[in-house]
Amino acid sequence: MARQVQVLGAGEEDIAMALERMKEDRMDPLAAQLAWLRAVGFTHANVWFQDFSFNVYAALRPV
Repeated sequence: MARQVQVLGAGEEDIAMALERMKEDRMDPLAAQLAWLRAVGFTHANVWFQDFSFNVYAALRPV
């Protein structure tokens, strides 16, 4: 991964900082994360993009 992002222009310090932040990531299943959103009142929880452990999802919050 580090080599791929270096090719895209990331510096060594940026990569080191990102890897450090990733140590704190909770890799909970996507289905559980969507269920949490629904459980606290969000609706229409949907996944827009998924690539390995990176997901982009959104939900609506009723007003």
